[in-house]
Amino acid sequence: MPVVDMLRAAVEAVDEAQVPEDLRPVAFGKAIDLLVASGDPDAGPRTLVGAGGRTPLGGGIAQSTRLQPIAEGLGVSGDRIEMIYTEHGDALQVVADPEEMGSSTKERTKSVALLLAVGRQLGRWDEGATSDELVRAEVDRLGVYDPTNYAKHVRELAAWFNINGAGKKATYKLKHAGRQQAKDLAARLTAE
Repeated sequence: MPVVDMLRAAVEAVDEAQVPEDLRPVAFGKAIDLLVASGDPDAGPRTLVGAGGRTPLGGGIAQSTRLQPIAEGLGVSGDRIEMIYTEHGDALQVVADPEEMGSSTKERTKSVALLLAVGRQLGRWDEGATSDELVRAEVDRLGVYDPTNYAKHVRELAAWFNINGAGKKATYKLKHAGRQQAKDLAARLTAE
């Protein structure tokens, strides 16, 4: 299928599904992913660049260009990085199951904080450090936020991050030890 036809087919699919306006870019990208992954021999090379700056990675699975450096930095194949992360609009979200990140709220909180900050820094959402406000919001979104013990849990991240400031004004800048910990965690979360 020529690229022009593939793009038209994706637009038609999104229109036919009556996708809400705010979800159309994501739906369009997924439609392109499905068309590219369909294995159509006429689809041409799998180097299609479609909506939202998307480009394919290993195994013909289209990924965000911002997820690609995260996959490379964590040593995770491009077709498995979506087991850990997704882009929602222009935000990075952790999609890995918190239950797989540890047996306690403390372990899960630290793992979510690590994954979010590492992903944001490798994917260049953050040029420097990641704010505690973003980390706290993601920990809360994933249901592992414990307001009573959160500050104590994130203080223990000092082995993995240079932490500047305190409380909601803190920022986290990745250290080598944190990157290695994130690689180990990513390998566990994407193991077959």
